[in-house]
Amino acid sequence: MSSNLFQTSGKTSRVEKIAFEIVRGIHEGRLVPGQRLVEAVLTAELDTSRGPLREALRLLSAAGLVDLVPNRGAMIRKMSKEEILHRLQLVDVMGAIALRDYVPSSVEKNRLKPLIEETAGSGEAVLQPIMNFYGQIARSNDNTTLAEMLARLNICHFSRHILQVLKIDPAEFWEDFRAAAHAILEGNHDDALQKHSTWVNKVITCAA
Repeated sequence: MSSNLFQTSGKTSRVEKIAFEIVRGIHEGRLVPGQRLVEAVLTAELDTSRGPLREALRLLSAAGLVDLVPNRGAMIRKMSKEEILHRLQLVDVMGAIALRDYVPSSVEKNRLKPLIEETAGSGEAVLQPIMNFYGQIARSNDNTTLAEMLARLNICHFSRHILQVLKIDPAEFWEDFRAAAHAILEGNHDDALQKHSTWVNKVITCAA
């Protein structure tokens, strides 16, 4: 679910549109982890009623983006440092599965290249193009289960929060990720797998 909340093409229900707007707020940093979501404010901002809003919040809770706290309402999910590191360990394993035996077509190369351009790695949202890169490769391999599992980690949406908690500069790992990405696009699987593990473990080590 969380992998397509930024895609509103085709038929989209009112509830999905509300969820999309909340997720976009998280991604853009307007809604921050730990922040309480006030129904009166959201219904006014999103021009909706409490029923569709509450249904959207239940969807976001199921996706791991929002916590529904009894007697307190909804809050943007806040991950601990330990939880973040555990999710990055999963990125190490699942990213390697995505890269293994992947042979990109010329069309797929053109689709993936914008995600590893130098400008894509600037700013606190740097983890979004990285996670989208692995997700697209998994989908290209027809491994939708892996793509959904990567999306469920919610790393791309909480990129700002993750970097702030870990106190790490994107420049410390972005070039290592780009090296892994370029290696896989060039068909060098062994080099890609090694560099993939390098960037993930650099983040984990720096933050430990």
